[in-house]
Amino acid sequence: TRTDLPIAALDKRPGEPGRADITMTLEDGRIRSVDEFYGKLIVSTVTGRGTRRPDGSGWETGTIEARLALPDHRDRPATCTLDFSPTGKASRFAFAIDDLGQFLKAAGSRVGCEGGSLTWTGTARIDDPAFPIEGELHMTPYIITKSFLVARIATLGSISGVRKALSGRGIPIDETRARLTHRDGDLLIENGLMIGPSLAFYMAGSWDLSGPTVDLEGDLAPSYFGTNRALNRVPLVGDTLTGGGKGIQAVHWTARGPAADPKVKVSKLASLAPGPLRQLLQGLTP
Repeated sequence: TRTDLPIAALDKRPGEPGRADITMTLEDGRIRSVDEFYGKLIVSTVTGRGTRRPDGSGWETGTIEARLALPDHRDRPATCTLDFSPTGKASRFAFAIDDLGQFLKAAGSRVGCEGGSLTWTGTARIDDPAFPIEGELHMTPYIITKSFLVARIATLGSISGVRKALSGRGIPIDETRARLTHRDGDLLIENGLMIGPSLAFYMAGSWDLSGPTVDLEGDLAPSYFGTNRALNRVPLVGDTLTGGGKGIQAVHWTARGPAADPKVKVSKLASLAPGPLRQLLQGLTP
């Protein structure tokens, strides 16, 4: 069974428990508004409502909320919300996830974390076939527990502390931000930055969602200067990821090819003493 609506969609395999209820307003045989939508699939639910433009050309406002949970974690669902409203010829949107770690688990992602929340706000042309979107992504503190890309870069760059952290308690991240732009299935990532007490990670490039293929590059450095400056802390020297030495090894990386298994290359920037490293990380955290 499948419900197929412009504002929401659910797929259900035969035999799976589920239901869908919808209350809508019709005018001249056309949908004028979706006053309430409710769908449930196993332990996940979707609710929403929306209104059409007066001329019926598209959706003017809308709110969608999805609660995703794993069968063995029914009491801890991740809630995702999407709100949009008109602003000129475009729509202003706000997308949010309250528990990023649980969301990634429920979605079966190859990236894993504990805790954290995500917001993506900006503008979109939902009536344009190219679906252009421009927005700013922000994430609150979390701990990385699984990341193919970070692990691969650390392995190729011989940064043993990062590999050990991923196989142990994870890597704490205090701040993540990026500018995301989409058009015709191509996602452009600009000024992507992930910083924590022991790591600075920079990313930029494109992601062809229709492939899907990626063309990404950036820098990774175990850090204690730029990171702590960004968080208004006193610079901290630790050996968790630096191996206890006076210099720190930073690498430049590229990842190109199929998104599921891109070809990753790494080149060492230098074994940087604290002075040059400070300049590098200050450049990454304006």
